[in-house]
Amino acid sequence: DRNGQGALFLRNDSGDIVAEIFSDSTDENVALVLRQSLAPGTNNRAVLWVDPGGQPHLDLRNDDNLNRASMFVDDSEQGRIRLGNAGGNAVIEMRSDEDQRPHLELRDRSGDTLRAELAVTQRLPHLTLFSGQGDQRAVLELDDNVQGRLTVSDSNGVERAMLGIRQDRSPELVLRPSSSVFLLQERARLDLDDEERGRLQLRSDADRVVVEVGTDPGSEAQHPAVRLFERDPPPDELEPKAVLAVGEAGNGELALRSSHNNGTSVLLSAQQGEMASLRLRDGGELERLALAVSGTGQGSLVITGSEGGGSDETRVELAVDDEDSGFLHLHAGSNEQTVAAESIPGAPDHGRLRVALQGTTAGLLQASPTAFPITGARGGHLVLYRVSENQQGDTANFPTILLDGRTGNIFKSGFNAFLIDHPKDPNLAINYVSLEGRQADIYARETITLDQGEARWEPPDDWSMLVRPESITVHCTPNSVDAAGVAIVSRSPSAIEIRALRGGSDSFDVDCLAFGTRNDIDLVQTIRPRADFAGLEQLSPKQDQDGRGDSRGDSGSTMGQIPLGQAPGAEASPIPIDPA
Repeated sequence: DRNGQGALFLRNDSGDIVAEIFSDSTDENVALVLRQSLAPGTNNRAVLWVDPGGQPHLDLRNDDNLNRASMFVDDSEQGRIRLGNAGGNAVIEMRSDEDQRPHLELRDRSGDTLRAELAVTQRLPHLTLFSGQGDQRAVLELDDNVQGRLTVSDSNGVERAMLGIRQDRSPELVLRPSSSVFLLQERARLDLDDEERGRLQLRSDADRVVVEVGTDPGSEAQHPAVRLFERDPPPDELEPKAVLAVGEAGNGELALRSSHNNGTSVLLSAQQGEMASLRLRDGGELERLALAVSGTGQGSLVITGSEGGGSDETRVELAVDDEDSGFLHLHAGSNEQTVAAESIPGAPDHGRLRVALQGTTAGLLQASPTAFPITGARGGHLVLYRVSENQQGDTANFPTILLDGRTGNIFKSGFNAFLIDHPKDPNLAINYVSLEGRQADIYARETITLDQGEARWEPPDDWSMLVRPESITVHCTPNSVDAAGVAIVSRSPSAIEIRALRGGSDSFDVDCLAFGTRNDIDLVQTIRPRADFAGLEQLSPKQDQDGRGDSRGDSGSTMGQIPLGQAPGAEASPIPIDPA
């Protein structure tokens, strides 16, 4: 050419220059250019050239003459390959650094920000991902033990998560906090335990394990378990405080441990034969309360005692029996049943309450709504008993009071009494007892005045409405020493006519007392067959041990002399009792 530089042109059939070899006149660099069109310098599609530093280049270009691919040797005599986008920006570069270590770099569309780098350092490969600001966010690499590891960092460059292989070849996932104060501490770890079983651990800011999800260490079947620990426990209390696990029988359970002695205090599980149960334990891990649902769907609550420091005998039992009826049993210290609220065997729709004396099978109280022979109808009744020994030395219960809920009648072997304070001496009391008779009698009394030997007494309406007319008896006492006496000439519930004896015409006061039997209840059958009282055991007799009778006197009650529960016609044998 005019500058004295040689050139070689190759043309196609149309005479277009499609290839050119030339030497630059300034730097004396040689270039090989492959074109697509006629005009030189435009639409170069491939250029093989040498830069001023003497380094060779191969560029592949698009229609706009922008580099889409370049292969060259850099100033460090290391080979490089660059791939550009439609804008001519290098977004992918393959190179080797000064130490001849290979690199593969991926950049954003502008080609200015590195987003990913695949490289080899210390003979170990690693892949690094960067944020839009060029901050390192994730690294996939081999560590010094040639084990795979993935680390993830936040925008401050702090490593927050690590997934890797430990030196013992077991995998682990570690999560760390963002605070620089706890930079080296772990917050979560997913790995394998010493027995090659999966485990997830969560740690507190004191770098202590507070939650562990894995398998139960004591389970041969490797059942799953979640264990909760104290945040900062004493050195001698490293056991979990709560364990949610699957038991050996395959049932779920939750165990809570006491900080007192680290023993299990609460156990929510489903033991053998149960659907579910909640058990509360004391410091010695003895069960004190058990709330359960049986395999047949029946619920129960059992509370045990602590007498003697180690007893686990039942004290309270609330459950459902085989007839699907609820019952409540209270037990004494010797595990003997003292109180029972339950349905009656064979009659599950009827309930009863029984109270027994500790140390015996005898009852002190029984209440139940059953058909009772005394009333001949269905109604609730309450029976109170006295416990004593019979001639054979056996302890038995003897009914002393029966309350008939349907009629309101009271049957008893003793007397009715009331106790009031002594009005003059605070150290004394007044104890009165009521009269008893063959029928349920009521009375009315009043002081009336005879006018010329005659008087008409009209008792109160409430008495008149309740009394049987045929049962009325009247007793009158004149309040005059001159009176010869009075007589009752007629009587009815509403009026009683009184006259002075022997036609007397004096006027004086008379104290009148009228008795009669209640008309709202049946007449009392004073002598009854023993069979009428079947269902009660016995009423206590009124004899003491020497057979002389109760020193307090006979109350007059026939119930106290009838040993109930015997067959009709059976001979009644008195049972001596302790007078106390």
